[in-house]
Amino acid sequence: EAAEAPEQNVHPTDRVVDHPVVLAGNRDGRNRKPLRPVRAVVGPEFIGLAAQELEATEQKTLVRDRVILDRIADAKSRLLQFDYDGAEVAFRAFLDQFGDDPQAGEAQYWLGEVLYQQEAYAESGQAYTKMIREYPEDPRAPEALAKLARSMRLVGDTDRACSALDIL
Repeated sequence: EAAEAPEQNVHPTDRVVDHPVVLAGNRDGRNRKPLRPVRAVVGPEFIGLAAQELEATEQKTLVRDRVILDRIADAKSRLLQFDYDGAEVAFRAFLDQFGDDPQAGEAQYWLGEVLYQQEAYAESGQAYTKMIREYPEDPRAPEALAKLARSMRLVGDTDRACSALDIL
């Protein structure tokens, strides 16, 4: 095999990047035809910018993860200190901001527990119901179902409480 000829007009600090196929055609995707592979020369300033963007994205992710851990720990700490009002506010704030996070199911479960401790049994039942429906794969979902039955019994809805227990 013959060695590839060196790129012309390439500075020693540049890198050559091969893109396998470029498609040409209309924006709507019709008449798209493969063209020859494209070779681009990328200077160090571009590589440096790409590395900076990647590092910034990783830093944002690390900061977000740290905030999530801090918020959930704060809410649990308030619960353990019997600061139910503070725990409720903290769990609700966590769910408002991070409802798509994997720990949101756990936060929803603990919100139900906080409401139960405040003797807000109907609201507690709503929180457990939301936890079961929105986070069915969460390991606490079966426990939430049992606690939902407990809340329903305390508001006088024994038929639905028994139905919930039958699911278990």
